Amino acid sequence: MTGSRRTGATDLLYRRMRCLANYEAANKNLERARGRNKDIPKAETEQNTACTKFEDISTLAKTELKELKRRRVAAFKKNLAELAELQMRHSRVSTLSIRPDL
Repeated sequence: MTGSRRTGATDLLYRRMRCLANYEAANKNLERARGRNKDIPKAETEQNTACTKFEDISTLAKTELKELKRRRVAAFKKNLAELAELQMRHSRVSTLSIRPDL
């Protein structure tokens, strides 16, 4: 299950990077269109679309990162509690094995 989550996170990161590249390309195309004074509305529309997609995927990534952090903290707390219980059990067993000798 963890592997699929990593793959999902990697895919999301890749899609975000692609959206960023598309947004930067749209900005470059808009600047070129302004320089030539040609097809400016079309370039602005493409730039706005790319910007919206990038912002949407960034928002999604932020929420997923928060969820990932929450799950990791919960798993760490659970594992820490289990470790403490295990150490207590081992100390009880050690104490019981030492007592008959006293």
